Order: sequence, then C-alpha cells, then structure tokens
Amino acid sequence: MCTYEGEYGVTKEELLKLRKDVLNLKRVMEFEKMLPNMSAYEFLADSSKDRLNDVAINYLGRTYTFRELFDKIDNFAKGLYENGVRPGDTVGLGMLSTPEAIISFYALNKIGALTYMVNATHELNGIKEELLDSQAKILITNTIFYDKNFKEVVDQTSIEKVIVSALDESFPKGFFMDKAMFKVVESLKKIGSAISKDEKCTSWSSILLEGENSKINIKPYYEPNIGIAVASTSGSTGKPKRPMITNENINSMAIQLGMTAVNEIAPNDSILTTLPIWIFYSLFNSIHEPLCLGVTVDLDPLFNSKRIDKRLRQYRFNHWNTIPAYIEDFVNCKRIKNMDLSHLKLITTGGDYRPPKLKKLAEQKLKANNSDIEIGQGYGASECGGCFGYTSERGMKPESIGVPLIGNAYKILDVDTHKECQANESGELFLYSPTMMKEYYGDEEATKKAFIYDDDGTKWYRTEDMAHFDENGQLFIDGRLRRIEISRDANGVPTKVFPDKVKQVVSLHPAVDRCEIVMVDDSKRITRPVAYVILHNGITLDNDLIRNINDLCLRNNVESYIIPTEYKQLNEIPMTPSLKVDFSKLKDMYEKESNQKQKVLFKLNNKRS
Repeated sequence: MCTYEGEYGVTKEELLKLRKDVLNLKRVMEFEKMLPNMSAYEFLADSSKDRLNDVAINYLGRTYTFRELFDKIDNFAKGLYENGVRPGDTVGLGMLSTPEAIISFYALNKIGALTYMVNATHELNGIKEELLDSQAKILITNTIFYDKNFKEVVDQTSIEKVIVSALDESFPKGFFMDKAMFKVVESLKKIGSAISKDEKCTSWSSILLEGENSKINIKPYYEPNIGIAVASTSGSTGKPKRPMITNENINSMAIQLGMTAVNEIAPNDSILTTLPIWIFYSLFNSIHEPLCLGVTVDLDPLFNSKRIDKRLRQYRFNHWNTIPAYIEDFVNCKRIKNMDLSHLKLITTGGDYRPPKLKKLAEQKLKANNSDIEIGQGYGASECGGCFGYTSERGMKPESIGVPLIGNAYKILDVDTHKECQANESGELFLYSPTMMKEYYGDEEATKKAFIYDDDGTKWYRTEDMAHFDENGQLFIDGRLRRIEISRDANGVPTKVFPDKVKQVVSLHPAVDRCEIVMVDDSKRITRPVAYVILHNGITLDNDLIRNINDLCLRNNVESYIIPTEYKQLNEIPMTPSLKVDFSKLKDMYEKESNQKQKVLFKLNNKRS
C-alpha cells in the first residue's frame, strides 16, 4: 500500500507540512526524492505483492484477482513478444476500458514498448492522423470499432497487424442483461465488420494463447525518463496535442493520491471506471492509481450515465472520478430514490466547469440517500497526467478547485508584466509536478511553448488557464487564456473579455442548468458574446427570462459590454470525444444559423424589390 510512513522515509507530520506548503516550491520538491525507479508494471507488481488474492478488476460480475491479472499480463506480453514487439517499439491501443485494455497496457509496459493511445471514437480523419503520427505496425482495438471504413483508414497507414478484442471477452458464463445488451451491440457492429475479410486481423485471445504456450521469459524493462504512453488532448479550444508520459509520471500520481487521500482511500475499496483508457485522466486516476492502492476497478465500457442507479446497485462502489454532465444525470435519476448510498466515500468531478448549484443539488440527493459526502472538484491536464489537485477537505468553497496534491505546486503570473501574482490577483496558471509530461510526441515547437524555466532551471508547465488563489491557497479557475477575446467597451475602447466569467454568472440563474459562451465576430465591436443555455425542467427562453438573466449579470459586476447579446436555447451542449465542450462546433452552429437568416433576408428583399 502506497501510504506515507516508513516506505518513503517521511513522517505523517512532514506530509501535513508538504500539504500546506503548496506555494513553497523547495519544500514541495522534497517529494521527488521519494519516487521509485521502476516501470509502471513493476510498481503495480510491487504494490500488489501482499494482496495477490484480492480482487483487482470487476467486469460486470467477472472478477480478476491481482494474481490472475498478472498471469494474463505476463502471458499477453509473451504473446506480443512472439509477434515481434520489442523494447522501444510503438503499438497503437484504441480500446474502451475493459480488462483486455488494462492487460494490454501493462503487457506493453512490461516489454518496454510505447503505447500510443488511439481515440477509436474519433472521426476517421482523426484516427488516420493518429495512426500515421504513431508509425505503429500493430494496433490493438475492440471489434465494435473495426468496420470497413476503419479498415480503409488502417490500410493507408503503417499498421501490419490488427489485434481485436470483443467487449464480452471476459464476461462470466450464463445469461444476464448486461451480457445480452453487449451481445446486441457486438451483433449490430458486425453487420459492417471488416474483421473476417482482413488478413491483418487476429484475435486478442489468440495472442494470449500464444503467450501461454511460449517458453520465453520476459523481464520487466525499465529505463529512466523514457516515454511509455502517448494520448491526444481534447482539442476543445484548438488542435489536439499529444503528450508523452513516463513511468515516473504515472507512478508518482499513485503515490501522490495515496498520500493526499490517505483518509479516504483504503485497500479493497472500489472505484467506478467508465472513461476510455485512451484518456490519461482515466489511465492515471481511475486505473493505475487505484490498482496500486489496492482498490478494485469496477469497469463499464458502455456506460449510460442516465442509468447510474444500475451501477450503484450492482457495484456499490466507493469512489467515482467523473464529469459534471454525469452528475447532472445522477441528480435527475428518479430511480435512485430510497437507495442506500452510504457506501460512497469520494466523488470528484473534473474536465469541465461545475456550477456550484449542481454540487448543492447532488449533495442534497446524497444526503437524502444516507450519504453525507461532499462532491469534490478536481483540476488537471493531460500534460500532467490527470489530477493536479482537488477539493480534498470538507468545507472548501464550492467554486474552488481545491489545493494541489502532495508533491505539486503552482504559481500565477500577471499576463502583461509576468510578475508573480499575490492572493486574489488573476493571472496565468503554471504547474509544477513530477507527473509533468516528458514532451509533446513529435512536436518540438509545441513542447518548447508548453514550458517555462526559472533562473535556477525549475521547469513549469504553462496551462493557458487564468486563475487566482485565496489566502488559504485554494485555487480558482477564471477562464482559458486562449479564450480571452478582444471586444469594445461602452466607450468603444478595445478591451479584454473573459467569456468564462460571464458563463459562471449566467449559470447562477435558477432557470439555467448550463451555459456556454462563444465570442462571435462583429463588425462594430470586433467580437461580442453569445450565450447557449440549457434551461431547467422544460422552461422556455423568452424576453422576460433574458431580461432577468441580464439583470443578474449586472448585479454580479458583469460589465454591460460583455453581457450576452443573444441567447440560444439547446437541449444539450456539443462535446468533443474527450467529453469537453466543443466550442468550434458551437461557433459553427451560430455561423450556419446566421448564414441561413441572411439567405432568408436576401430572398425577402428580392421579393419586395
């Protein structure tokens, strides 16, 4: 168990000092002296050596003990080795979070190969771009993705072998509803499947069988500071980048969470894991970290958040790393009524802005169901492996993103002067963490832009987020730096606009369940804000409601020139495959609607003429 005293040569009192000294960089850097020099596979094996008979994975009723998990990892590694995978090779992995995905990752890590995460739900051009960028010769994916269109993309890349795994590969015997549902999904996808017609294809189970029959002995491969995995960022506000992380990065996260959440996380707890393994947040915080801490990973690769009651009843999990959209579904799920949720210990949201009122509603529902936990809010970046910090203590401000994990630090610099900001001053946020990526894969220029260095050589990751901290070191995100736009104020003077500030205020209105702001081009004002809103319980957007929201903005010190000029009602906000707001799509929606109006006006004017 990665706790604190003894194993890493630090006392609990020293840990508490580390926890409080989040702005004392030299103090925080002491943490790195505790980090082990080993691969992710070795670290998991070392962490699990005394609990081999405990349950590591629960896949809809099929459980793997740590002993069984390592048997599968070792055999699959041998199977991959028999098929030519060697240290330093790159292998594509485009899988949902299933036991086979987890086994594949650790098998590749044991060999010393680089796992290039492929987002198999991307549009075909995105998948092609990732495969070409990886230059991988082997791709491991799920059967449901490999249709004739996917095959055509693969045929245009360097991929020579495709290893496919069915979602029901690890299901227990016998009939049950999840199995029936997954079988239906598999059957529907087989209609367009290209597996039987592709000589490149082989089954995941056949590679495992090769490994079981192999006589070779693979020793875990470790080299300091080498890349072990690459994953694409969400690309919600620009072109996706591809951070590459090391063994040291991913192992550090497990230790940091074990130290920071020592009172919340315990061996034999369980965590609900629903996000795909190709998202670093999932790999780091919902797979590797919990497994290293002796926590059972409850998997659901086809998660339906509107039926969260089903998984709560089935798994009775203790922890859930999730997103605000799923918490909304939890709040709205009527089937949870009268359900005992006293088993819940830690729920943390991340990846998107969470309105304070959503936290309040969720906690009211939890309390009504015998749970007194608070919904935590986390903050992180793919470039730092996932979680950088979260509201780990009770009573933190609902709009806060908490304080850093032990071993992490931050600083905030004024955007114009680059001087360090003091409490309650907004500036650009920079992160220091042992989980900080090695580089952007194959992009030296982007890597250089991602980091700054102090005079003593200390390296900081540039988040491009605007933030401030309070007197207690709690962090607050003020918006994305790249989303800062220029507009004209009431006097016609060009000035900076923070769309996220407006979003946070509009979201306070009781009729607004969610709001997103986009800045659209304007010939007189340069740009102007447009609000897209989801309204509560069938409320319809009208002029009275708009006036009411605008008054709320004025009362909350939103300058008149950045109050939304238009409001658009939606049933749902478009999201990227990484479940972040797709601002590009929102802008496209606005432009298409505006062009359509222009065409109608043009036709009307022609008729009048």
